[in-house]
Amino acid sequence: MVEISNIGPLGDNNGGNGSKKTDEKKSTEVRTSAFDDYKEHKRKAEQEFNDFRNEANSNYESFRNKAERKYEDFRQRVMGKFEQTVNSHTPSDETIKNPPKSRRDEINENYAKALADPNNWEVLTLHEGIKSPLVDKPKTPPVYNPEQSEATRTPEKVEDTKPTTEVVNNTQPEAVNQKKPQQVPMNIISRDGVIGKYRITPGSNGEGFSLATNMSVSGGGEAKEFFRLNGNKGNEIHYNKDNKRYTFRGIQSHDMSFLQSRMTMASQSVSINNAIYNDLLQKQKNGVELSDAEKSFIKYHLENIDRYGLSVDNEGNLINKSE
Repeated sequence: MVEISNIGPLGDNNGGNGSKKTDEKKSTEVRTSAFDDYKEHKRKAEQEFNDFRNEANSNYESFRNKAERKYEDFRQRVMGKFEQTVNSHTPSDETIKNPPKSRRDEINENYAKALADPNNWEVLTLHEGIKSPLVDKPKTPPVYNPEQSEATRTPEKVEDTKPTTEVVNNTQPEAVNQKKPQQVPMNIISRDGVIGKYRITPGSNGEGFSLATNMSVSGGGEAKEFFRLNGNKGNEIHYNKDNKRYTFRGIQSHDMSFLQSRMTMASQSVSINNAIYNDLLQKQKNGVELSDAEKSFIKYHLENIDRYGLSVDNEGNLINKSE
């Protein structure tokens, strides 16, 4: 039983005395109807699920049966062809006893027959070789004579008789006493941070010069002020938009850092060469005749610094060409 209470302004349902009223019949009907609806819904749901499951199982069994029949048909066809292939390639007893010859076997048989045929061979007679004459061991070792090389030496005729050996009694032959040409000594210099040794010799084929140095340069050397950025002295880096190159005293590069590295190398090289140049000038002042190689170096040095816009004064100091 469900009690339904509705409190109005006077404490009742319809403005009466406010007593409770019970509607048993309506509540029971509503509850019975809801339970029946749930049972009906459950029954329908279970029936739909069972129908779906039965249909799915039926479809699966049908698909599996078809697949098994298809696989069995395929297996029978393959096995039939395999058995036919095996039967067709199974050698007979005669073939097993006398197998066919391969191409290699035929070649080997033909080669063996050719070796066995005496008409294919030429009989040669071997003769004893000519023995070299025995020569006694010399008592002194032979001495090389540069004036008589292997190319110009006349071969001696070997006689059948036992030859005699010439004994060299001179323990100090002329070839041993000949001294090698003395090497040009190194010249020692020290000028404006350049310290070391140098040697100038003729170049290849006696033309030009060959320079050997063992130098150290400290502080950039004498040429440092000419290869250092300084707007007041014209030492500026220029950029060419056409070829996209940086330029400094004729030195060019697409990269600024590489250009500055080449500037440092040029400063050290010019400083070393100018120190050598001044040492040669001092030799001239002392009355020493310069060699052709040394004169060639002086010409090279002046032409080299000219492309950097530099020159030398009467004292041998580096200066700008415009000065």
